[in-house]
Amino acid sequence: MDKKKIKKFWNKYKLPIIIVVLLGVFVVLSTLIGDKIEKDEVDDWIEETKKEQYVVTLLSQTTCSHCTQFKPVVNEVVQEYGDNFMFKIFEIDTITNIAVRNKLIYAYDIKFEGTPHLFVTYDGKLLGEFEDVERTKENLVEFLRSKGVIK
Repeated sequence: MDKKKIKKFWNKYKLPIIIVVLLGVFVVLSTLIGDKIEKDEVDDWIEETKKEQYVVTLLSQTTCSHCTQFKPVVNEVVQEYGDNFMFKIFEIDTITNIAVRNKLIYAYDIKFEGTPHLFVTYDGKLLGEFEDVERTKENLVEFLRSKGVIK
């Protein structure tokens, strides 16, 4: 191609080319930054679970109907009793890095068979997993009491 054709092509398509390049840069950067945020968030959570404090963790999914029904119950319990423990929720279907997701799920060798999955840790130890099918506020409070989270 000669210079005139290149210049004509550039003048005609420079805006679409610039947009495509910027979108490509945005996608690459958001993926890199997203993985860093996910990794940092999971690493911070693991450090918190190693302290002498109760940590209640909920693994959920944005597309799970059981999760959608259970989250208001959990939020109500957190509002009422949250001073006694740290609460963390992870929407595992939004974690794009599979290694980070697996690190989260298998950090405490939980019996993860799906969502919602709530469990309690203290001082680096798994105290229990909430396996109630009904997932009522009363049952969740009783579970947390049985683990010493709520007095």
